[in-house]
Amino acid sequence: MSTTMVWAAVLLFGVAAVYASRQRKLSLPPGPPGLPVLGNAMDMTPHEMWRRAWQWGKGYGDMIYLKMFGFRLLFLNSPEAVNELLHKRGAIYSDRAHFVMACELAGFGNIVPLTKYGDKFKLERKLMNQALGFSALEKWQPAVARETHLLLSNLLEEPQSHLTHFKRYAGSLILTTVYGYHTTLKNDPYIADAEEFMVASARAMGEAWSVDFFPLLRHIPWLGFQKTAATWKSKLAVWVDKPFDMFKSLPDSDLKQNSFCGNLLLDDHGNVSVDAETEDRVKWLATSLYGPGSDTTVVSNTILILALVHNPHVLKKAQKQIDSVVGTDRLPTWADRPQLPYVDCIIKEVLRWGVPVPLTPPHRLIQPDKYREYQLEEGTMCVGNMWACLHDEKLYPDPEKFYPERFELEKDPERLRLMDTDNYAFGFGRRRCPGMHFADQSLFLTFSSIMACFDIAPITDSSGEPILPDVEFNGGVFRHPKPFKCSITPRRENVESLIQAALSTTLI
Repeated sequence: MSTTMVWAAVLLFGVAAVYASRQRKLSLPPGPPGLPVLGNAMDMTPHEMWRRAWQWGKGYGDMIYLKMFGFRLLFLNSPEAVNELLHKRGAIYSDRAHFVMACELAGFGNIVPLTKYGDKFKLERKLMNQALGFSALEKWQPAVARETHLLLSNLLEEPQSHLTHFKRYAGSLILTTVYGYHTTLKNDPYIADAEEFMVASARAMGEAWSVDFFPLLRHIPWLGFQKTAATWKSKLAVWVDKPFDMFKSLPDSDLKQNSFCGNLLLDDHGNVSVDAETEDRVKWLATSLYGPGSDTTVVSNTILILALVHNPHVLKKAQKQIDSVVGTDRLPTWADRPQLPYVDCIIKEVLRWGVPVPLTPPHRLIQPDKYREYQLEEGTMCVGNMWACLHDEKLYPDPEKFYPERFELEKDPERLRLMDTDNYAFGFGRRRCPGMHFADQSLFLTFSSIMACFDIAPITDSSGEPILPDVEFNGGVFRHPKPFKCSITPRRENVESLIQAALSTTLI
């Protein structure tokens, strides 16, 4: 063998050794040790799973890997990790798992959160962006204003029932947007049905059902999950078909024509002008929009009230700015927004401090990937921990403090860009909430209007001492504050007349 061939062989062997060494160094991300057979199943909890994942991160870093019965779950706890994987590599991190309980047994497989990544998903996003994207915001402003002014009237009449009013406001706003159906009822049957569906679908997707780990169990009829799934499936006609049939039976109007369903289904004469397959797809899209839109709105408004009860100086500062721009003879409008930067800071801090939706639904990795020193396996379910990102001490010092000034005082444009809560509060990548601009628009008008009209304070005991409510949250899919009492009173004598004047111009 010639010397050249010998050196070539040595070089080839060396390259192969380096490559093999590199492959050996790649490993799965760290995580808590599991049990034989069960893996990390006992580590999962339905209560504040985001906080547990964040606590693991103190010991294991910002990527936490768990394995259960063959399922691979990866929590991403940092802005860096979610941005790199779920945003920048969205083409391979945007799929969804197939859940037997939700997709097959309960019949929820057609809702958007469960749509597999592909042509169907892309069509759904196109349709939702068309109806709810940034370019459509102006179209929805009359409906948002109408519902906001009715909310103010409800708060004026029954301030102690603020949670009930927030639910009516959110429900009617979404039903108006989706179906062209406006309601003033506090206990509207369509809102009640939609809330029931939202709870059921969240449970179907979010709970650890045994049949999702062991699909053969679906053939055993007497197990508990079978009864639950059958109950949910029997109600699909009420949850999905009933509101859609109501939409089609509504008299022709601008409200109906301009709704989400109207835009996608009706011709200029108010008749359905699409084929049956498209009509069915729009029907399920409409059902899918209610939960995320309604519940996050309720949670965000409730978090605002809780935060202001505990931080009266924030309310006073906001009211001073609102009064200087709006005056005392009218209510805020969107035209005032550029001159109300502190209200925007409060919106960002409510989303950051309260985190209405703390965890993303799992993003399924569709092919093997490498990140840092880790090998990520195809089929891994990646969960963006939005709560951890929005409580990252590097971006948000003293993260448990409600402090809107953190956005006001930061002068570094790049750091301010990274701090923007829109990066984390509405999901990531190609699965990001298509209604985020609509939500931002409605939050501005409700927040600014509530603070312009009302003083918000703790209730007091018999001796006049304030009773501050506990800052506690429920631990489900949505981070609802636990029920609390507070005082909501009009700031001025003319508040009622201002609200009535606004209602007279916006109510249908």
